[in-house]
Amino acid sequence: MGELKQLVIVMVAVLILSFIGFNVFNLIPLPGEVAADYNAMLYPDGRLVEVFVYHIGEDHKYSMLYRYWEAPLTLGYLDKPHVKLLSIGCPGNAIPYVKDYRGRVTLWKGSSIYVNEISVKAYRNEAGCYFPSKIPVGDYRVVFEYQLYPPLQCDSSYCHLNLMLARDHITYSHINVTLLDPGNDVKVFYVHVPDYNVEKGDGRISVTGVSPEDQLLEIEFAYNRHGSINIQGFISTINNAVDETVRANEGYLLSYNIVKYSAYTILGVLLAYPAILFAIYYWRGREKKYVVPKYLSYIPDPKKKPWQVNLLFKGDALTIDADALYATILDLERKGYLEITGDREHVIIKIKKKPGEEELDRYEQDVFEFIRYWSSNGVLDIEELKERVKSMPDSHKKSIYEWMKSLIQTPSWMKELAKNYVTSIRGWFAILSAVFIIAAIIIVVVISDSRYMPYNQRLAAMFFMLGLQNIVATIPPSQLFGRWRKDYYKEKLQWDAFKNMLKDFAMIQRYAPQDLMIWKEWLVYGTALGVGKKVVEAMEKLKIPVPPAGYFVYIWPRHYYAVMKTANPKASGSGAGGGFGAGGGFGGGGGGVR
Repeated sequence: MGELKQLVIVMVAVLILSFIGFNVFNLIPLPGEVAADYNAMLYPDGRLVEVFVYHIGEDHKYSMLYRYWEAPLTLGYLDKPHVKLLSIGCPGNAIPYVKDYRGRVTLWKGSSIYVNEISVKAYRNEAGCYFPSKIPVGDYRVVFEYQLYPPLQCDSSYCHLNLMLARDHITYSHINVTLLDPGNDVKVFYVHVPDYNVEKGDGRISVTGVSPEDQLLEIEFAYNRHGSINIQGFISTINNAVDETVRANEGYLLSYNIVKYSAYTILGVLLAYPAILFAIYYWRGREKKYVVPKYLSYIPDPKKKPWQVNLLFKGDALTIDADALYATILDLERKGYLEITGDREHVIIKIKKKPGEEELDRYEQDVFEFIRYWSSNGVLDIEELKERVKSMPDSHKKSIYEWMKSLIQTPSWMKELAKNYVTSIRGWFAILSAVFIIAAIIIVVVISDSRYMPYNQRLAAMFFMLGLQNIVATIPPSQLFGRWRKDYYKEKLQWDAFKNMLKDFAMIQRYAPQDLMIWKEWLVYGTALGVGKKVVEAMEKLKIPVPPAGYFVYIWPRHYYAVMKTANPKASGSGAGGGFGAGGGFGGGGGGVR
């Protein structure tokens, strides 16, 4: 195919992506196979009644309808902010249960034989309904009643309450949250996020709307402490409770609007991207042409370390990602320095031998040292490490967070190495680079923050579409964003062909090796290229015994980021909030199905 034709195809594809992106930006999220209607009533005495109507669209797949809190959930009284469960109303023969803040399971009814199963599956601070025979398709009404003992900030006249009702939940296709205020004692009232509807009158304040999955649902208000609202909580004294509430929410509304209009700005960049790519194409020139098969059944260069393959041939040729870490651990196991044991549910890493000074390169030494330092008697259990991190002082949490983050980020010496393979981008392309840097900064700040939904999701979607456009632009031989030195472009095409083979079960079946060591080698380099799970899936389909290292690629990524989140000094996650502003409320959690 001629280069001009390839360019036309790329430009058409990028234009289509621009059109799709425009429609995605304006798309209203629809619930999936599970959703819920959520109704909540907060009484003046601090009682909270929640009514969930769960909509189950898949037959006998789930067994638990639940609602968990980030705040401590109890059946009694604590000497700190907490939520006391008063009752649960479950449908039919479902078994009401609670797993409190200590991890103890209590059943309202039903046989105690289910306690162990519920204990394994349920979160701490969770209440819900257990269906021993799974849940048929249908709608299910679950009622929870609590007594809240939240943190309150009060001056002589007013008290402030910030109550987070949800930030980790399934889609709420309809919400209706009501605060009863018979004496009209609420001085100021805010809802997070601002897109919810608020109506006041008849001694109540109502919040209605739709809450997509994991979108923040939080109410914050200041009320007359000598009026009809008499919430029993844990009081700290402040000056000007009303002014502090207003100030915090004005700042939040400003930042929310910045995110909102940034999303529209990035949409504009997305729509202009085809013209930008067209200009870059003519300015940058073309790559040499090579004949490389679509599928390659052998590793192009087994002398390259997995992190080098990840650095150069997966995504951006100047950066690594978390797959470099996972592939390096698998490679250390393959070479006999580590041993991975376990199954699909749980794996651990054991140190078998200590490497000599010259046996490992710089990155491999960093990875091995991390495993050695945080192991117990030479054994590292990532799930156990998460529990250890929870009890660490903040200074130690920050240390492990920075260490773990450094293993999935690109050090300067790696970037210098990569420049031996690809040229850097110069000239007017720096303008486009600046746009991407600004977009990246915005997304890093708001991408996972439920306070800014739905616009952070739209912003993320637009950046994702820009990424797709960039991927499309790199498909033809022409390197639009840089040029490969020597014959390294040919090697890139070979690694792409090897990745294509690992992604395609028909091809991997055709070239399936009999030697388990080759499968392990494929798993290592497949993980470096981001398709390690495809190798495991192929082994299972071909009835080849999957080594514990295969299940490592399923389990470790999930728990690695969970440990980082627990150690992150900027993440609260305790549920014992109650401070001013969006996302700082007492409560948290939300409704779910498992």
